[in-house]
Amino acid sequence: MRNRKRILIITLAWTPVESGGEIAPRKIAEMLADEYMFDVLCYRFAPGHQATEQTPYGHIYRVGGYGHGHLRKNLWTIQAGMRALSLHRQKKYDAIWVVMAAYGAGAATIFNLFNPKVPILLTLQEGDPIEHIYKRLGILRPFWHRFFTKVSTVQAISHYLAGVAKTCGFPGRPIVVPNGVDVPVELEARSSKLGEKEKVVLISNSRLERKNGLDIVIRALALLPRHIVFKNAHEGSERELLLKLARECGVSDRVTLDPILPYTEAVEYLKQGDIFVRPSRSEGLGASFLEAMAVGVPIIGTPVGGIPDFLKDPSNTSGQVVTGIFCDPESPESFAGAVLRLIESPELYEKVRKGGYELVTEKFSWQSVGERMRKLFAGLW
Repeated sequence: MRNRKRILIITLAWTPVESGGEIAPRKIAEMLADEYMFDVLCYRFAPGHQATEQTPYGHIYRVGGYGHGHLRKNLWTIQAGMRALSLHRQKKYDAIWVVMAAYGAGAATIFNLFNPKVPILLTLQEGDPIEHIYKRLGILRPFWHRFFTKVSTVQAISHYLAGVAKTCGFPGRPIVVPNGVDVPVELEARSSKLGEKEKVVLISNSRLERKNGLDIVIRALALLPRHIVFKNAHEGSERELLLKLARECGVSDRVTLDPILPYTEAVEYLKQGDIFVRPSRSEGLGASFLEAMAVGVPIIGTPVGGIPDFLKDPSNTSGQVVTGIFCDPESPESFAGAVLRLIESPELYEKVRKGGYELVTEKFSWQSVGERMRKLFAGLW
């Protein structure tokens, strides 16, 4: 088995605790398991999560924990760094793969101090704006920038994050490889006559955090006809705040905040909707947008972060396939207008959903992403 190169993945979260940012590297590890052995070093979120687990692609080592507190996660970076050194003495890794620099940078820095010749691949998936990251880093900001100078290769999931890598001090040229999605063989049939429906469902599976702009959706409902409702399945710190806002806006009967769902169920959940919505304030890429496009649900988003990589609005698209509708950030009025554009035009609704499906089929399928990642790994040595 030693003919396979050994790669240590350092990431805060891994299955069974995962979202779009962690699903992608797991999928890649599964796809490339015949060529590489991937061990995973991650945070132990709960006592029931096994400390060590064997998988077809390698071993999972969960350290630290438990819970979601920032202090414990920060301590994990030190624990993970020390464990990475211990594992390397046993297994002699050919490279380390850091998924998201927010927490992994600390552990990777400790590893690099003692093993400077082992190449580092950094995957940037951060959805928070760089200003927020800097604020959270505080006095550790210089060490963050130093980490970027030690990275061998940066894989950014959007052109926006490629720019972040350069801003943070990466001396090379970032490689943009997006996250992938499971794409059905055919586009499912869907009624585009929303004006004739008793209820139009705005759907999302967005974390209940300020960055995702769900307060904008709730405020916009007050400007839209009463048969338009909003459903979201996820968790987050703003649940009570959003429910209070819904009551204040007089739309609480039109807002449903369902619990978080496993990945496979979350994709099925999106099919319940007529329009996928997330008026983001910041976004690294947005896997949920792509998942909605793959199942034929047209999307509304904002031109921030990595979203313009895949969302092509009819108002600013010249000869390109239309894949979604833009609304202005921080504007319930603009968001409401975007919803009405899709509802009132069956032709536009069909054009957007078909364009989105064509785009994810061509550029965001796991087969396409897997091939690009295979080439990226081959270039590490």
